[in-house]
Amino acid sequence: MATEVELKAWVTKPDEIKTKISALAVFRGNFEKNDVYYHNPSDFNMGYGVRIRKETAVDPCGKSKETFFVTYKLKEIRGGIEINDEKEFEVSSCAAFEEFLVYFGFIEIARKQKKGSVFANNDMIIELSEVNGLGFFVELEILIPEKDEKLIDTEKEKLFDFLGRLEIPMEQIESRSYTAMLAEKI
Repeated sequence: MATEVELKAWVTKPDEIKTKISALAVFRGNFEKNDVYYHNPSDFNMGYGVRIRKETAVDPCGKSKETFFVTYKLKEIRGGIEINDEKEFEVSSCAAFEEFLVYFGFIEIARKQKKGSVFANNDMIIELSEVNGLGFFVELEILIPEKDEKLIDTEKEKLFDFLGRLEIPMEQIESRSYTAMLAEKI
């Protein structure tokens, strides 16, 4: 699978940012993502754990599609930028996969809901979303075919450049995961 080069940043004026994104990228639709995170407490080296996502995507014509994904990431953070080796696949039943995880000792550790809009600018995916309990964020992501350091540096600069074009200060980049931020609020 591909390597993700990604950043997220806090957004204080989502309507203004959406207008700026719309001028720079193509609208691909709206989404709602409901995530449940699982971790196996007997494997402390696992880190990220497993995410089950129910995603409802609505394309620009209003056609809706619901998909269930299972994801595992090997995550690295460098200066606020995530470099992820992500493994993801579809499942036909969230409930059945959750039973599978529980059977093998996994426990639910967090839930997250995210709603927003997705855009594309060449090879970059841009999401403007509201994360329930946290606020608004912009996420910028580029997929590269392999973990090549020179290419990662090039793509990081593209992300920083696009963030600058949105007039979002670098200080608003958030390196913590959404689940870590939600856990801090408890």
